[in-house]
Amino acid sequence: SVMVLVEEHCRGLWTEDLLQTVEELRGSTHEETSIDVKLCPFIGGPYPALHILKTIKGLKESLQRAASASGSYMCLLGKPALLVVGNQQERSQGLDYLEWIAADKLVWETFSSSAKSWLEDEVQWSDGEDKFLLFMDGNSLGFTTNGILKVREVATASYSGSELCLSGSGSTIRIATDEGVVKRVFQLFLRSQLSKALGTSRGDTTTIETTFGQAVWLEPVELRTIERQTKTLVIVP
Repeated sequence: SVMVLVEEHCRGLWTEDLLQTVEELRGSTHEETSIDVKLCPFIGGPYPALHILKTIKGLKESLQRAASASGSYMCLLGKPALLVVGNQQERSQGLDYLEWIAADKLVWETFSSSAKSWLEDEVQWSDGEDKFLLFMDGNSLGFTTNGILKVREVATASYSGSELCLSGSGSTIRIATDEGVVKRVFQLFLRSQLSKALGTSRGDTTTIETTFGQAVWLEPVELRTIERQTKTLVIVP
């Protein structure tokens, strides 16, 4: 629906001409790059990072960081959606990096405000039934209702209206809840995703051990400068 709305105001935007122009600007007209467009809704889609980032400062900066590190192009389409342009790998990495940035920002927000929700290892609430979202094996999350495991290894989380949706291992469950619970769920989910990324061997990441196990001397401003100069993303979990 967003693409249709944009097309009404800019005829011919979603055409092969646009994609070819993007490839020309990137100097890859003779290469198979599979440039494509992806729209990510702020509400209703499986993108907790967008839901969290819109509630804290630095959304545009976060998009610039993720786009620069992944080689993709990210642009806000008003308030309802995010436009991501690039090949499949660039778009996928860009959205991954956006999750890591959101998790990183939540850490800084927690320590600057003395909040405790980020430090939770489980989220519990009740609507007549006791519900738990908690760490199971390693960095995987599980969701239980009245002590019965409903979703193992939660892989996606989304929120639309007043309904929270959790999916994983072939199971999907929808729960009516409020935004306060959703924010805590998304915080724990993003923490899980970042932990998985750090514990997984990926071709686009490198882990550097800190001196004496501390990184308190690393100033965010200096790290952002390094990112801009190297077109990388630096996360201090």
